[in-house]
Order: sequence, then C-alpha cells, then structure tokens
Amino acid sequence: QASLPLSMHLAYQLLTVGRQQEADALFESTRALSVQRGDARVLAYGTVDFNHCPAGQAARCDQRLSEARGVLSGFLPPNQPVFGVLEASIAELALARGELQPARAALLRALAIFDSAPTLRSGRVLAAATLARVELTLGNLDAAASRAVEAVTQARTFSNGFAHSRWLGHALVAQGMVQRARGESAAARATWRAALAELQPTLGESAPATEEARRLLADPQSQ
Repeated sequence: QASLPLSMHLAYQLLTVGRQQEADALFESTRALSVQRGDARVLAYGTVDFNHCPAGQAARCDQRLSEARGVLSGFLPPNQPVFGVLEASIAELALARGELQPARAALLRALAIFDSAPTLRSGRVLAAATLARVELTLGNLDAAASRAVEAVTQARTFSNGFAHSRWLGHALVAQGMVQRARGESAAARATWRAALAELQPTLGESAPATEEARRLLADPQSQ
C-alpha cells in the first residue's frame, strides 16, 4: 500500500492528466485514511495541492481549504510557498464558479508569497499564467500581456535542462490567448503549437491542458 503522501501526490497527478474520476476517488479515500490515522499534516498538504472541486460541493471544498490553512499555520510561517499553492487553489475554485475578482485577488496573494521564497517555484509560473488569463477575461489586456510574458520567461528559467516542460506549455497557452486578443492570429497559433509540443510529451494527449491547446488551434476564430 502506498504511503499517504504518495497517494495524495498520485491523486494530483491523475487530475493533471485528465483522469478526474480516478483522481477524485483516490483523493477522497486518502483523505479518509488520513483522518482515520490522525495525520493532519498529510491531510492539509494534500488538500492544498488538489485544486479540483466536484460540482455542487463548493462549500465543502472551501471549508477543507480553510481547515488546511489552519493546520499549516500551526507550524509554518505565512511566507512558506505552500501558502502560495493554497491561494492558487482558492483561485482555481473561484474561477470554476465564475468569480473573477476573488480569483484575481487570490492569485495576487499567491504571487506575493511565491516572490518571498528564495527560489523559483513551479507554482509561481502557473499562478502568473492563470492571472494572465483572468486579466484578459476582465479586459485588462496590458496587464494580461505582462503576466503572460512573466510566466513564459519564468517557465523557461524553471525548465532549463529539460527537453519539455508542462509549466512552459501552460504559460504559452496563456500567451497565445493574449496574442489572439491583440489580433495577432498567426503569432497566437504559433505559440499554441509550441505549447502543444510541451504539453503532449509531459501530460499526454487526454490532459485538460493539452486538449485546450488543441481546441484553441482548431477554433475558426483563431485562423
């Protein structure tokens, strides 16, 4: 039987590659086992990472994140990167509910926490890429462009030495969206093709991020 931290990590990985039902089932069973064993720390870390909430369970998911924050605050200082991950998860749940301003505020808190860390974290790249998309949806094109460039630049730094990087793939998808909004259709398509080249070998064909990049390329409005 896998350890609790490994099971939590596997649930997160299953989520990122698009195996949502398996991810949810493993996450819930690992949560239950963590509670049974009284392992509040594993429960908290795992909850922070798992940024998916089933439909109709928003209140329960918010409560779980609040409980995780309480546990982690008991033994970690507030500038620890895990709190940046927590804020990014709060943002993802807000976005799933269409709450753009709360999502933006959570992402800004996440970036501030990540920026206080001594080293660059992958979560920082994802938060910047997500914020670029939020700013774009809110109509803040200049802010979106700035965040997208930031995400791509940091993703390239973080991914140095690796043949492919899902972090760079996520950042490029966001940058392509900004380019499309600026009317730069050819540049957007080139960027999304580059994103696919990063996402396919790292996340697989059925991952949500890969499918999104493929949809964007196929969209007639992007031609």
